[in-house]
Amino acid sequence: MVDVFDDTQCSLGEGPLWHPERKQFFWFDINAHRLYSRTDAGRQVWQFDAPVSAAGWVDRDRLLIASDTELFLFNVEDGGRTYTLRVDATGQEEHRVIL
Repeated sequence: MVDVFDDTQCSLGEGPLWHPERKQFFWFDINAHRLYSRTDAGRQVWQFDAPVSAAGWVDRDRLLIASDTELFLFNVEDGGRTYTLRVDATGQEEHRVIL
């Protein structure tokens, strides 16, 4: 018998991430610009302005997320974002220090 973990319909579901400190699973719908998560409490969804496709866990509440032009820290508790690298259309980079 197989159980369905989550029945979310994604246009392009990618970037699965297990967060060991939170014991929480995350994934992206790249085309919809969304990050999803599911816990015993239910599904969580975060909407972004651009395609997002990959993440790594930094600490209990923050993920490092990659979009098509940016790397940023994302706080899953309050939705806060700290941009660490932006690349514009000319390829110019803007760096910020992560504290």
